[in-house]
Amino acid sequence: MTWAEYLIRIDGYLRIERKQQQENRRLWFNIIRAPHLDPKTLPKTEKQFYHVEGDAPIRASDKGKQLWQRRMEEYNKSKTRHEQQ
Repeated sequence: MTWAEYLIRIDGYLRIERKQQQENRRLWFNIIRAPHLDPKTLPKTEKQFYHVEGDAPIRASDKGKQLWQRRMEEYNKSKTRHEQQ
């Protein structure tokens, strides 16, 4: 087996493990949402309950943030123009 084949097999194995963890998390999350427990103390989402390594939060890049800010400024300017008319 070559090094490339080995890396492909490892990647496949890790993907299977991550999928199994996500399935287990879903099952365990539904189990703890029993009716006899106080819902205020329970986590609201599966990710808050149990973090799987492949679940990275989505982060906006600086370029995306600047674009969003620029478009919001344009929107606010056009909104104030319509209100003044």
